Amino acid sequence: MQFEHNRSLRSGNTLGFDRSARYYCEPATPDQLQEALAFAASKQLNLNVLGSGSNIILTRNIDGLVVHPSSKAITHTPHAIDTDHVRVTCDAGVNWNDLVQFTLNHGLYGLENLSLIPGLAGAAPIQNIGAYGVELCDVFESLSAVHIASGDTRIFHAEDCAFGYRDSVFKSVVAGEYIITQLTLNLTTTGPVNLSYGALAQAVEESDIEHPTAQDVSNIVCAIRRAKLPDPSKIGNAGSFFKNPIIRADTYALLKKDWPTLPGHQVSPTDVQAQTVAQHENNNYPHMKVPAAWLIDQSGYKGQRYGNVGVHHLQALVLVHFGGGTGDELLALASRIQTTVKNTFGIMLEIEPGIV
Repeated sequence: MQFEHNRSLRSGNTLGFDRSARYYCEPATPDQLQEALAFAASKQLNLNVLGSGSNIILTRNIDGLVVHPSSKAITHTPHAIDTDHVRVTCDAGVNWNDLVQFTLNHGLYGLENLSLIPGLAGAAPIQNIGAYGVELCDVFESLSAVHIASGDTRIFHAEDCAFGYRDSVFKSVVAGEYIITQLTLNLTTTGPVNLSYGALAQAVEESDIEHPTAQDVSNIVCAIRRAKLPDPSKIGNAGSFFKNPIIRADTYALLKKDWPTLPGHQVSPTDVQAQTVAQHENNNYPHMKVPAAWLIDQSGYKGQRYGNVGVHHLQALVLVHFGGGTGDELLALASRIQTTVKNTFGIMLEIEPGIV
């Protein structure tokens, strides 16, 4: 396996920031991953995992070893007890949407709402990716990960991952300690499809499909995403830049008096994000989820450009890089948006991508 020196990461992050890695490699087998660990240890290098770079902001060069998983196997096996379910196991280097298409081609339900999310499968549990009413934790069974310090493999089950809204144990307690190598999902052969997300349900209704299949839902989700989100190959972006905030229902009611068109919907007590917020506030008061894009739009940022960075003209939730800029420029804009939204609505937006 080749270890590249001073490897440019410009094409390795969808925002297109021109940063580099001191060393870079693409292990395709368990032995090659162990070789990478040994290489990093021998040179006393910090080890960093970089997938497709679709959810990261590079503010500096990485003075260490960057590991890009390149193993891409996918297998599926019937559940030993429940014949309506199938276990799908894939390597960390599998493109997430390729995995979704694999499940659809095999008539499986569960990932259709997560169609066209950028990134590699190995990153999905870290972020607990989600879209249109579904999160990875809804279908997650387990994952394999290699401990960087020891080289040992550990199995994490759902309860070990401490999944939250765009959160997991891999972003907190064991952050930077493991390299995810494989994950196993529990999918169904019979459905039903999940149409709990209002905009998706409306789009399905408008399609005049009486009994939508997983493939139907995937097609509609892809159409929505392509219409709303810019293509990173055409303009640098990391997708949704801020998390949709959850606020107390009484706070929402007060805001609604001053902002009658403020969208929002009450979240279920079983909602992962709602549980996270309630635990933080140490209460179980009813909560509402508010779209961050609406808050940013009302604050006057939609379509605005600030030097080399800006806010997309069609989707206020997406911050973009026009070229020639830096991660610090983008974070300065993000901070400006956060301050305005906080001063206007009393809501602090939380950045979703990871920051290096």
